[in-house]
Amino acid sequence: MLRGNIPPDLCFAIDNGTTWGTVPDTSPAEEWVWGVKGINRDPFGDKGGRTFHLTAHVGSGTEIDRWIEPGVGVLQEIMEHHGHYDEDRRQLLRTVINGKAKSYDLDPARTVPFGSFECVGIGWKHFVREDGSSFGNEDACVVYTDIGKYVPK
Repeated sequence: MLRGNIPPDLCFAIDNGTTWGTVPDTSPAEEWVWGVKGINRDPFGDKGGRTFHLTAHVGSGTEIDRWIEPGVGVLQEIMEHHGHYDEDRRQLLRTVINGKAKSYDLDPARTVPFGSFECVGIGWKHFVREDGSSFGNEDACVVYTDIGKYVPK
């Protein structure tokens, strides 16, 4: 990709481990490098559909996670700034494709905490373990981050 161009948010064909976006030497922090985190790997997609979980680092402390389904589009998106508590969550509720309406009842998407500081108060409710399983309380979230089961890139 040439300097100054905006990298694509989606790049097909998508497969586990695929990455695309800004050339690393133009962005040392690998900003806007998208990657496939999983396919049908967590409970946040359309039940019975084929869901891709994509993720990208988009700037200092800011990560975007998207769940997409071919033929539908973006099902859910979370943009979080880790460090200062700031987030934007979006969820698809209804589509009309080829004249057919469909409503969605998706489990709200959650991501893995970067550190125990994100577990404080009700923060733990916004996060899950790497395998998608929920925390039962703040202490479980803190222990998970403190014992090193998840180390962010």
